[in-house]
Amino acid sequence: MEVSEGLTTSLGVSRFDCVGRRLDDIGAHFSSSKINELFSVSPATPESDLIELRLQATDQRLRLIEVRSQLIEVGSDKFLSISGQDLTDQRSEKQRRAFLEHQLREAQKAEIAGQLAGGLAHDFNNILTEIIGNSEIAGLKLPPSHAAQKFIGLIKKAGQRAAEQIRQILALSRKEQPTIGRVNIGRTIEESTSLLRSQNPSSLQINVELPSENIYVFGNAAQIDQILTNLFNNARQAIGEQGKIEVRLISLQPSDVDDLGASDAVVIEVEDSGTGIDPVHLPLVFEPYFTTKEAGAGTGIGLATARTIARSFNGELTVDSQLGHGATFRLLLPRDRDQSGPGNSSNPPFPIPVPPSSARLHVLLVDDKQEVLLTSLMILEQLGHKVESTQDPQAALESISAHPETFDLLITDNLMPGLTGLELIEQLRHRNIDTPAILISGFGTTRKQIEKLAANRASFVPKPFTISEIAEAIAQTIKL
Repeated sequence: MEVSEGLTTSLGVSRFDCVGRRLDDIGAHFSSSKINELFSVSPATPESDLIELRLQATDQRLRLIEVRSQLIEVGSDKFLSISGQDLTDQRSEKQRRAFLEHQLREAQKAEIAGQLAGGLAHDFNNILTEIIGNSEIAGLKLPPSHAAQKFIGLIKKAGQRAAEQIRQILALSRKEQPTIGRVNIGRTIEESTSLLRSQNPSSLQINVELPSENIYVFGNAAQIDQILTNLFNNARQAIGEQGKIEVRLISLQPSDVDDLGASDAVVIEVEDSGTGIDPVHLPLVFEPYFTTKEAGAGTGIGLATARTIARSFNGELTVDSQLGHGATFRLLLPRDRDQSGPGNSSNPPFPIPVPPSSARLHVLLVDDKQEVLLTSLMILEQLGHKVESTQDPQAALESISAHPETFDLLITDNLMPGLTGLELIEQLRHRNIDTPAILISGFGTTRKQIEKLAANRASFVPKPFTISEIAEAIAQTIKL
């Protein structure tokens, strides 16, 4: 047996470590299957295919060596020649380059996705402006005791949850962090389970146990709703159309939540009466892309996303399950003991907004979307203002320029063809027209744009907005 210098250099061994020994005795971790493959050559097949070996050198590093065996006959003697090439450095460089190329592609995809998300968010926020605005107007037109009030309220709340989800998409596209504040967790659970009941057959039993007191946690209401929605969907799929889902809100003592690093916490339990989770699969349920569902029935990212969100609030998401006894998911969240503020959901569905103390205003309203324009017009009229409207920002500019004393306030959308709302306000200021202005947009705005607005006696209101929000914005803008 002879050994080349190349092999000894790659593996960090000497010739004397190899001569007279079997390949699997050298200490480089030759696998028996690979050895058999190398020794399978015969006169009928005197040369093997190229084989990749991952061998461990004496410095514990793995080396990638590509080899081929060949049968050599000299007279009556037969010899096995194994030749190869160490590809470790070459492959490492190739992998590094491939990784960098992958990162570049992912960054490009993220940029495109962000642009797409921004465009979709703008369109959806216009639609949600109509949904929320018209639901509020309908709620105010009907007597408080009307049977339809409950359903109109659910429409508004669903629209507001959707709006918060859209804000998260915009924040993600700009790599911004969602707002974390005080959340009335009981109210959030009630709203989520109400939507769950409305979307499922009556044969599905949903029981909710909530304490009588208001309990507040630190988090983001829409993201907590996203967690609950994932847990409800998971439970729903586990039990089918018949079964039971139990939802419980429980206060924990500080000694029970040391791992949270919080003074105390609450736990939301979502328990289903399904078949339970196989013990083999239980450790994997929060792994991204792990799913036991059929192709197309689940992505495997819902529970992983839910746990990631929970941990971003300094919380945790766990699961207990036994086959035949269903599963119980537990969402732990840090509790806020401060009772000085109202939290996220203490406002009634349809607050009666108070018009600005400056009395009835003459408002010029500009929006290129006809349906949004009509909804906004009705909201402003509900507040008692006189409103003129147009879909053409250039016409609005000329109208105010010709009679600047006519209008007390300009309310304009931002993204419009020909002239943006911000450009409309700036051109008025260039013409020394100081009419107070409010910029509304479903795309959001940047800090730089907000600074420009403040310098131009204008303010910003994101779409979708409620009646009370636009009323407050009007009152504040008139004071600028």
